[in-house]
Amino acid sequence: MSTSVKTGRAWVPAIVTTLLAVLLLFASGLVREFLEDRDIERLRDPGSVLGAFVYNPMAPVGSPGIIGNRPFDDSIAQVGGGLVPVVILVFLFTWLSARAARAGSSFTVLLGAWLGTVLGVAAGALASFQVFLWQNDFPDGFLVVQQMRFSRLGAGLYWGAVAGLLLGLVALLVWLIVRPRAGEPEPPRHMGADPSPPDVTSYPPPGQHARPGLAPDETIPAPEPSKDDSP
Repeated sequence: MSTSVKTGRAWVPAIVTTLLAVLLLFASGLVREFLEDRDIERLRDPGSVLGAFVYNPMAPVGSPGIIGNRPFDDSIAQVGGGLVPVVILVFLFTWLSARAARAGSSFTVLLGAWLGTVLGVAAGALASFQVFLWQNDFPDGFLVVQQMRFSRLGAGLYWGAVAGLLLGLVALLVWLIVRPRAGEPEPPRHMGADPSPPDVTSYPPPGQHARPGLAPDETIPAPEPSKDDSP
């Protein structure tokens, strides 16, 4: 029996993981806006552990602009531009890892979702920052701009590495629930598939006929055609 898992349901954990990643990024950006609106200075302290590991990398693709005085159009455009790579990479890596999973081991689904989250959020952070530069007409060659870009990239990698473990576990649990079991019957062959060729060895040689009741390899000679002997 083949141990490979049929991959028709690989899209289920991919969609669930992608939607959850989008919701978490949007929610973390909203929380970041709330903290900024409350003006929590302790979180802005660069020497604070909470600020360095929680506040700064909290919104790698930006904030939606719902809370506070930031322009909503500009903020939502940055978030939307950052979510495009996230959706593509998280779905693609999770789907491919589910297709590569086998009946005995589904750990690849966790790794695929985690890696897709890390790369997707990192790419999304860069895309969101690029939208920010286009909106404000900042020159790309300034050293400060490059430092801000690397800072946003680091926030995306950190956010993806931490939240990606949670998303990987979710993807793994979803796949364990919906994956086909190894004992399930194989799907029927396509109706347009070519049938197997007939066994030509079962037919008698030319000029001979098979008689009912004889063995498959026993044949009798065919009768000779009658000749007209009349003058």
